[in-house]
Amino acid sequence: MRCILRFAYTSQIGSQITHENLQNPPHNYFKSEPQHNIVIDHVNQLGPILSVNADIIFIVQAGFIGTWGEWHYSDHYGYSPTIDQIDTKITDYNLTLRKQLVDTLLQNLPTSIFVSLRVPWYKQRMYSTSNAISSNSILSNSYLSRLSHHNDAILASSNDMGTYRAGIHDLAYVETESRFTPWGGETCQPNPPQTDATNAEHLLARLHATYLNSCYHPQVLSGWQRDDAMARIASKLGYALVLKRFEVAGNDSSKIQMRCDDDIRMKFSVLNEGFAAPHVAHKMLILFVPLKNSGSEIVSVDVTKFVIPSFRMAFHPSEDAVEISMNIKIPSAPSQTYQIYVCFPPEISQDFNNPPEHNIVFTNRNVKDDPFAEMRWNLINCKIKIL
Repeated sequence: MRCILRFAYTSQIGSQITHENLQNPPHNYFKSEPQHNIVIDHVNQLGPILSVNADIIFIVQAGFIGTWGEWHYSDHYGYSPTIDQIDTKITDYNLTLRKQLVDTLLQNLPTSIFVSLRVPWYKQRMYSTSNAISSNSILSNSYLSRLSHHNDAILASSNDMGTYRAGIHDLAYVETESRFTPWGGETCQPNPPQTDATNAEHLLARLHATYLNSCYHPQVLSGWQRDDAMARIASKLGYALVLKRFEVAGNDSSKIQMRCDDDIRMKFSVLNEGFAAPHVAHKMLILFVPLKNSGSEIVSVDVTKFVIPSFRMAFHPSEDAVEISMNIKIPSAPSQTYQIYVCFPPEISQDFNNPPEHNIVFTNRNVKDDPFAEMRWNLINCKIKIL
């Protein structure tokens, strides 16, 4: 379980506010939104706290600006009444300040944490690009590869309440980017038939949804519940890895005898039935667990280097399973029989004994017969006797 954070100075829109007077600052409806230099100071102060807790933080939404930290109503960073006026209403100076905020967030956060923007136009304009990131760029840890998108008005109107520009391929842009960066958000109002369950599920699959606010909008979510779609959507948010087949030394799960330092070939066939790829980097460890309580230690073999370098590339949602093959050496360990497990701990963890809730598990793993089920290791139907 990881946090999705957003910092905001206000959740209020002044009672006297109108689109007209917002276009003629200064005004005093946003007294809780400070000047830009103070915002930057606050981000720098938060940086060390967020870094220390990086293991439980998934995304920091850019926030800070405007009501709800949603980058819209703002006293100091510009305001555009509609998305189609944004090119003229948000000035170069406004963009410079917003980019300084985002850059400061990225500088203060470990590369394992994404920063998420509310409207795709901002990423394109602030970083002078109209091209979505690709598989070639996601391993670079560049700012562009760490900037994702969120939408707090999913299907709420024809342009999702000002998220996408008319006649521009913003939706297709987010569709491509969400293959490699996490996308999610919330619904904000009923808008049938767009917000109906069937249409919503199609969009969530198209945009590779990783997360949704489970509390809002209640009327929309209750409609999905009535249509028996809520459980199905929840099961597909993010990744859902299914182990379809495992082979070792050319055989399906069998008891094999090997000697220390012998080479053994393992092959996994994994299908992702979820909406999205795993966006947090993980290791892949093969665990040799003594079958009997003999006092021998568990032996771990790190096979990460044999796997495609990034899980974001390795396990995209697909109708076809991903084949992972590797040759490993039987570790030096006492002579006895070992149960084989595969463990996917976060890349930043030290070993397989990290907090288990952070491990990736196969949705079809054998829990009933697994004495280590609570550790969230994946029991493989394979035993190896080391001679």
